[in-house]
Order: sequence, then C-alpha cells, then structure tokens
Amino acid sequence: MAKKSRALIYQKIFVILLFVVSGSLLLALIWSTFRIETSSNFMEGRDYQLIEKPRRIRGEKIEVIEFFSYGCVHCYRFEPILATWVPERKDTIKFFQMPAVMSKYWELLGKHYYTLMRLEELDNHHMGIFHAIHSSGQDFDSEEKLFEFVKKTGIDFDSYLKMFESTEVSADIQKARQMARRLRISAVPAIVVHGKYLVQTSREIGLERVTEVVSYLIAKEVHGTTLMTNKD
Repeated sequence: MAKKSRALIYQKIFVILLFVVSGSLLLALIWSTFRIETSSNFMEGRDYQLIEKPRRIRGEKIEVIEFFSYGCVHCYRFEPILATWVPERKDTIKFFQMPAVMSKYWELLGKHYYTLMRLEELDNHHMGIFHAIHSSGQDFDSEEKLFEFVKKTGIDFDSYLKMFESTEVSADIQKARQMARRLRISAVPAIVVHGKYLVQTSREIGLERVTEVVSYLIAKEVHGTTLMTNKD
C-alpha cells in the first residue's frame, strides 16, 4: 500500500514538473513571437532613415557609430544604456563614438573627447565631463574653464595641452565634421548602422527603443551578409 502511495506521489510530481516545463516553453515561444512581431513593425522613414550616400564598410563586423556631444543631456542619459548594450554585441559589431561639432561649444567638447582618446584616458575620464555638465551644472564654454576642470582630474596637464593643440586632434575634428555633414546628422544622439541606416531619437523613439531599432538593423545586415556569402 505504501509503495502504491509513493508511486502516486511520484506521478503527481512528474505531472507538475511536466506542466511547469511545458508552460515555460509556451511562454518562451509567445515571447519570441512577440519580439519578432515587434521587430517587424520597424519601418523605414519612421523608425530609421536610409542614408542617401552610404559608406562602404570593410570587415566582417557591423559598424555602429554614435554621434554624440558631452553637452547633450540625452547623450548623457544614453551612456548607461550603451554601457550594457555594446559589450553584449562585441562579437558582432564594431562600435565607436564620434563627437558632433555643430557649434563652437560642442567643438571644444569634441576636442576634449579626442584628446582623451589619443592619450588613452577615455576609460577613466569619459564620464567625468558628462557628470560635471549634467549633474554638477558646470559650464565649459571656454578653453580656460575646460583646462581648469582638466587640472583637477589627475590627468597630466602638459600632455593634455600638447595633445589638445596637436594637428592630430585638429584632423579628428575635421573628420568628424565632414562625416556628420556627409551622413546629414542634424541632432544627437544619432546612430549610424553600417554606413547605411540612421536612427535618431524622437517622441515615438525613446532611448531604449533606439537600441531595439539598431539591433533590428544589425540583424538585418548580418542576415543579408549571410545570404550573400551562401550565394557565393
């Protein structure tokens, strides 16, 4: 009698486990379908724009460029999202940022970015000026104010000033200006995917949705590249 009761209990446990696993699989299928349907709702002209004169990108990875400015509060709020989103796709994408230099103020901040980059100090000081502007309310509308800020960061100021005034940084700024003009960047943050697609924030597309649209376009490019490779 005890053996039968124990067997009955095992059967009930098995049925419950089977129900739980089946339910989990069903939920996963529903979620996957939802994601596919959501992605299929991304529309050219509404969620992203085709770039009129696309750039030819070499290499196997998908190029993703973020045009930004330290002076842009939306770019500041976008940074934590990118900090999670980019590493998860490091095997698929080649990501880099490019300062927008649409005004003298933003050009000054762009020079700061490229100076940090060439001194290999971005990892340590990229968010510092973001926080200073948007959390502490500091204003860096002159070189003097920017330099006073840099002197307090622990960066060797002589090295910083030499790089800030270098022809390399000037060339970086010129390249950023030309790239933004070619790709018709009019606002930031703006994401360019593989030189073909432009994604910008709007009332309909918030910062979180931008990454969803960009992920969709990356998958679109990867799928297209795979098809081309198979045909060859």
